[in-house]
Amino acid sequence: MLYAQAPADIRPRFLVAHTATDYIAEGRYPAPAAMTLAILSIGTSSYRVGLGLFQDGDCIALCDTVLVHRGETAPSPLPPARRVLLEAYALKG
Repeated sequence: MLYAQAPADIRPRFLVAHTATDYIAEGRYPAPAAMTLAILSIGTSSYRVGLGLFQDGDCIALCDTVLVHRGETAPSPLPPARRVLLEAYALKG
């Protein structure tokens, strides 16, 4: 189910606590680019997402983002089902 279609009371709530992007090389327009995503770490109420942007087999950018799960007014522990979903995308190795 898409989050936009879920009832408001069960939609996940996340805050972007930190984001950093490193541009490694210049991209070329209109060449296509591919983005990969992995979960770098999972904490009690937050997790880190890593993104890589590739063009012609070369990495041209990296992004590291920390997302915090929140309840009504404050950070709250990640729900067990969300943790399982995140673990499926964890970076291996």
